[in-house]
Amino acid sequence: MLTKRALRRSARAATLAAVLAVLAPVNGLVPQAEAQVCPEPTLSAADTRAQWVESTMATDDGATRDYYNRAARLEWDNFMGDWADANGTPQGGVAYATSSLSDDNTPGPHTWDVTSLVNDWHDGTPNQGFMLRRIGDDGPFDFYSKEHPITAERPMLTVVTSGGTFVLTPEADTHLDSSTYQGFGDDTRLRIAENPTLIRFDLSSIPAGATVDSATLQLWSYAEWGSSGLQVGVFRVSHDPGTLPTAQNGLAHSYDGDDGIAAHPDVYEYTTFSNATWTDVYEYTDTPNIQLISSGSGFESLDGSALKITVPAGENSGTGFAFKFEDQTGSEPEEIYFRYYIRIDQSWDPTYGGKFPGISGTYGVAGWGGRPSDGTNGWSARGLFQPTVVGPDNPLADTVPVGHYVYHADQQTQWGDNVLWQDGYLGYLEKDRWYSIEQHLVLNTPGISDGVLETWIDGRLAYRETDWHWRDTSSLKIEQIWMNVYHGGSDVPDQDISLYFDNIVIADSYIGPMRGAPCAATSGTFIDDDNSIFEADIERLAAAGITRGCNPPMNDRFCPNDAVTRGQMAAFLVRALDLPTGTPGAYTDDDGSVFEANIEALAAAGITRGCNPPVNDRYCPAEAVTRGQMAAFLVRALDLPTGTAGTFTDDTGIFQANIEALAAAGITRGCNPPINDRFCPGDAVTRGQMAAFLSRALNL
Repeated sequence: MLTKRALRRSARAATLAAVLAVLAPVNGLVPQAEAQVCPEPTLSAADTRAQWVESTMATDDGATRDYYNRAARLEWDNFMGDWADANGTPQGGVAYATSSLSDDNTPGPHTWDVTSLVNDWHDGTPNQGFMLRRIGDDGPFDFYSKEHPITAERPMLTVVTSGGTFVLTPEADTHLDSSTYQGFGDDTRLRIAENPTLIRFDLSSIPAGATVDSATLQLWSYAEWGSSGLQVGVFRVSHDPGTLPTAQNGLAHSYDGDDGIAAHPDVYEYTTFSNATWTDVYEYTDTPNIQLISSGSGFESLDGSALKITVPAGENSGTGFAFKFEDQTGSEPEEIYFRYYIRIDQSWDPTYGGKFPGISGTYGVAGWGGRPSDGTNGWSARGLFQPTVVGPDNPLADTVPVGHYVYHADQQTQWGDNVLWQDGYLGYLEKDRWYSIEQHLVLNTPGISDGVLETWIDGRLAYRETDWHWRDTSSLKIEQIWMNVYHGGSDVPDQDISLYFDNIVIADSYIGPMRGAPCAATSGTFIDDDNSIFEADIERLAAAGITRGCNPPMNDRFCPNDAVTRGQMAAFLVRALDLPTGTPGAYTDDDGSVFEANIEALAAAGITRGCNPPVNDRYCPAEAVTRGQMAAFLVRALDLPTGTAGTFTDDTGIFQANIEALAAAGITRGCNPPINDRFCPGDAVTRGQMAAFLSRALNL
């Protein structure tokens, strides 16, 4: 399949200058300016993946003393949580607000004036929630949580604004306990002593243009012990997830779809499973759990065929074929780059963690299977997977955490150490999409902890450490690339679980993603609009701040096929047109609606006239918006001139003039492409259609 290393070295001098001219390397990497990987949003503290997770006590996978997301193994930077004080100081001691609680054994409410903090959030500081901490050594005090059966005694945030008063209930609350690794997400109790309490409210119902006049946090205490009182301060949960690593291209960027990459002088091996001779260079390929599979039935290979690996129900092993350097090149290196593409099938639901491909030098002696490394007998740095993240409120739900499983000379037990690839949340793989995974390993100087291990996912650095101790003798080298897929431990899956490999490259220098690789299945702001005909319009609305998603607090979905309600329509138009606040009392049926302020602003601007003519004292915020009503909203909002009669055959009715004006302005194209001679005025407008209407109307 490939030229042996000795033959390749003879061609290096003749081709090196041309290769360098193409790659223009900076420390072996090509900057993002030429990157082919799909665009990803900038990572910030506002990213929902940085939010602490409530979860439940039964699953025990939410916020704890050690983790802000235990299911995903995402740790706080500080034991017992990360916060900022009123001066913005991390782990600081200046509270935004304080309250003195008396130990009088009388249940009742306690309040904090949190106006300044809510104003910060309203002005754009990422809202990761309140942290309530004791000041001093008194306590503990117990309060009711949002799971408490009596609504009036649950936590409450009352926000008075220029656009109305909003009484909010928590979207999540819990407390952290230093004495246990467990979480208390659905406990009816919130405890404040040495334990901080976390509470988060969704503030998205407060109009962006409104002024926050006051904000009051209320908790209801019901038990106190061991002190005369307690001073409780309010702080801001503040976990910084870092920044998204820059995408880097490598030598693969010179080859469309990796075509011709095998001839590059740095490449040891290029394997595409469209080539029937791929087994010639690997050992241990005789396994019943692998098969070649082409595109079809919802599966898309990278090019031709891919290798499907299945771990059968009740078994551990999927595959373990290996590229042996001594056999294939005549020698064993001390540094290697190894890239492969992986696609995890929807069936992948392991009951335990396990092993993925990696790099090793076990020599059949040590460094795997409970045979610990001692620096002289072997080592390994395979990949690993953890169980799929679950939880209805977990922003990483249904992703597969991946990382390294390492046997090294400094290990403390007979088993390998787990290291997750968490930088930029890159090591949380979605199912049914291809990822480029590249590992780079440099063996340490014998006896010195200076070994390098780093990993890129889709060209972005997800992990790097430079102090690994693999060996104490120069006789240990890089023996093999180990394409291992193994479930466990000893635990086994309860169903067949599958994944796919393709386009393996083994080289002396950084490889990078292949040029022309498929884009991520879920790129962009929302995860549920990919392949929608309205995706571009939806992204334009999100970029303009007109939509915030449909599933607060995560808001990673847009729900493009859901009908738009009249309340939602009011919010969209108020944000799009930056309308001033209106006067309360325009309608009798919007009191208490999260869209009340938006509806009043729309009425004040003359854009809506109500839903029950001729009285029009009701707005009907929960009713779906029809296409005819949408036309009327937009024509009034944009003050469009009249259009030409006869554009559509089905628009006779009260909205005819609005529909014709919309058509003349190029905002609507009809409802029955490609003919488009009908408007369907009585049909409900979907959120995707609404995005298209607004995108065209506002020329986004």
